[in-house]
Amino acid sequence: MLKNTSWRYGLLAHLFHWLMALLILALFAVGLSMGLPEKGSGLRALLKNGHISLGVLTLLLLVGRGVWRCVNPLPKQGLSPLNAKLAHWGHLLLYLLMAAVLLAGLGVVLTRPSATPLWWGFSLPGFGGAIHHRLEHLHRFFAWALVLTVAGHVAMSIVHRLKGDKLQRGMLRRSGHD
Repeated sequence: MLKNTSWRYGLLAHLFHWLMALLILALFAVGLSMGLPEKGSGLRALLKNGHISLGVLTLLLLVGRGVWRCVNPLPKQGLSPLNAKLAHWGHLLLYLLMAAVLLAGLGVVLTRPSATPLWWGFSLPGFGGAIHHRLEHLHRFFAWALVLTVAGHVAMSIVHRLKGDKLQRGMLRRSGHD
């Protein structure tokens, strides 16, 4: 089933969720490691261009995911009103931080002095700019905030599983409703 139902997420929502989770994990890992190779080395350039290419892909997927979420009903939550509200705000924070880190990263690329080639043959222009280093710091800050928020998201998922909550809309559920 491609679309969401009243009791579970559909295939497309699952694909968006897990693909974005993998991409964000990869982006964070590459982001941490791309400063390790010597400046000017081929490996450093490969990591940097890979980070940027994956970031652009993730930004496009985030837009698609947001549109998909807006046009599909959310499954029933099976949570108390307080937990439902906390989950809503937590997910909103995740979306906002994903957008913030990706848009700040795009700003970093666009304020570089020259164009940046992407893996699939396109290039992003570089306009230069005095705010380049500030955007780098903002991008890094948002990345760490996102990682901490994702850690909280995973922790709360585990807590709810251990408590035996019947989270009918969870991303781990494979079959129909309980």
